[in-house]
Amino acid sequence: MPRFLRFVVWILLVGPVVTSGQQDFDILHYEADITLREPPTLYAQGMVDIHVLWDPNVADRILPIHARGIRVDSTACSGRTLQIERDTAQDPDRYNLYVPHEDRRAAHVIDTVRVWFSGTMTNEGGSDPWGGVWYEDGVLYALGVGFANTSVTATRHWLPCFDHPSDKATFRGTFRIPSSLVCVSVGVLERDTVLPSDQLRVITWEESHPTATYALTFAVGEFQKLDLTNSSVGGVSSVPHHVYSQPRDSSASSIAYSLTPLMTRHYEALFGAYPFYKVGYVNTSRGAMEHQTMISMPVSVVRKADSMHSTIAHELVHQWFGDYVTPQDFRHAWLTEAYATYGESAWIEHRLGWQAYLESIERGTQRYLQTIAPEEGVLPLVDYPRDAPSSNYPGTIYQKGRVVVAMMRALAGDSAFYQSLRDYLRQHAYGTATTSDMREVMRSALGARTDAFFEEWIVGRGWPILSVSYEQQIDQQDTTLYAVLRQEQQNLHGWQLFTTLPLDVTYTAPDGERVNELIVMTEHTLRIPLGFASGFAINAGTLVRSLVEIQEP
Repeated sequence: MPRFLRFVVWILLVGPVVTSGQQDFDILHYEADITLREPPTLYAQGMVDIHVLWDPNVADRILPIHARGIRVDSTACSGRTLQIERDTAQDPDRYNLYVPHEDRRAAHVIDTVRVWFSGTMTNEGGSDPWGGVWYEDGVLYALGVGFANTSVTATRHWLPCFDHPSDKATFRGTFRIPSSLVCVSVGVLERDTVLPSDQLRVITWEESHPTATYALTFAVGEFQKLDLTNSSVGGVSSVPHHVYSQPRDSSASSIAYSLTPLMTRHYEALFGAYPFYKVGYVNTSRGAMEHQTMISMPVSVVRKADSMHSTIAHELVHQWFGDYVTPQDFRHAWLTEAYATYGESAWIEHRLGWQAYLESIERGTQRYLQTIAPEEGVLPLVDYPRDAPSSNYPGTIYQKGRVVVAMMRALAGDSAFYQSLRDYLRQHAYGTATTSDMREVMRSALGARTDAFFEEWIVGRGWPILSVSYEQQIDQQDTTLYAVLRQEQQNLHGWQLFTTLPLDVTYTAPDGERVNELIVMTEHTLRIPLGFASGFAINAGTLVRSLVEIQEP
């Protein structure tokens, strides 16, 4: 079903303003031809054919596209030059293309809009730029999002497109580069030819799966290809695994990426079959960024020659959470980052065991409580503010997100938790999703706790702050010791009461046995009978690590 028939709402960010409107079109495919004759200059010249399916009820066919740095030189459709209007009121990078049509009643009309463009490719700018196009260390490459730019997406820096995740499309990119270089991109390599006449190498990549524009990329450099598909360490994989590295980093790359086929196999067991044709990594100065099937990985990470490196695992998980299923808009970016960061811990669990998994969750908790929250403020996971000290991708959605997903797993149980994640991916395969979609699919795992859990941990701010005291209750001849836990965050900060707090409680029974229980705190005060037990502790057992702060008595 065309996406516009589901009333897709897209948002554009202009400073602090969020506006929305109905999308009357569905972009099906981008067909780009780009010449990068001198990579160090960042100069690009090319054209892109945009295949657009229109809502048959639309009165005027207006296609908004975005371009920043590069210029839109001219446009055409069906042999006619199109009227172009800058729409700076909506977005400073937006161009409205007016596409004529004679029969407004025609259904299933697909137009091919051609856009010619040229200019110097740029990055997001600002005090600490990241997203956009760079030439560094002999490599020309693009990163698909920015941490501070108002659009979040950054593909507009090198390709005129409707640069918003709500509208995914297939992509075929032809790159004309100096004959001594290699260009890598998303999808499958379709063509690699040298044209002696002008000393250009023509390389075409095609991604036939719908792709969010922010997950598109290219990288040009003196790359060597490392094939890990049947590596001795990783074993035989049904999915091709390719790494593109400059020659001086090939040895470090062979170590750093050596376990990637095993990672893929493990994540397939958790999340379902790998959804694309290849696993690709390219070493770049900046990153990491989860471009669909061609992940940009910081060469500084690779040079550590650490085969367990969590960043490599994190970006691989994004192929499921972010690329296969994409947030409908960036208010829901936690759906990618929280699950990818949790995926790091799942990989640690697989390789190093359960205790190492718990320790990784605990490190995430402490990093969030001690560093992230004090620096960027106490934020929700969904629809968080983006102004400094926050950003488009605040640390909250990574580290708080990791712990919250782990708590969800503890409440649901492994079987129900992972089945719900597979259901989520299957239901929204190659499409988009929102926080509400994740909430609905988790109902089968969390049951009656679902709404409260999402409101408290994902929509809400803050975390439980517990005071611990001890009381003795004398009943006839018996004296019972109670541990009394009270939530103090409401009085201290005005945060909500948490009614879905899993607590890993341990104590030593009178016979010397260490007791370990999972208790769910549902009210302001929880009284735990200890009898004659001793050594009471929270978050110290073998069951779960929760986002909770314990006040010192």
